[in-house]
Amino acid sequence: MKIKSIGQPMTGKKYTLTAANGEDMTTVITGFANFIGLEPLVSGRYSILLVLGLFGGATSNRLNPAKVVHEIQTLEGVRNPSRLKPPTQFEYPPLKGLWHKHYLEDGVGAIALNLKKG
Repeated sequence: MKIKSIGQPMTGKKYTLTAANGEDMTTVITGFANFIGLEPLVSGRYSILLVLGLFGGATSNRLNPAKVVHEIQTLEGVRNPSRLKPPTQFEYPPLKGLWHKHYLEDGVGAIALNLKKG
């Protein structure tokens, strides 16, 4: 997918998102950000790369974006804190000022990977 910046919606800029086949995906991606609740929750304060990652994960059935948005809601104080690791703030550039937060993945594969890592 190609991204061409031209001035407003996501993170204060407007993007034209074009699929490899030339299809304009801009309204699909911005609609997805609205549908999962990201745009209303943190309008103008998220990366297009976050949305593309969530979209790709959702369309490939490898990620439930609601789980990620839930953790963002906890960071924003909209929901009670989750039972996962507490958030930590990055200390060094280029991520300084941003937060690291875990989310709970779905599926047996995620459980198996966590057991293997543990």
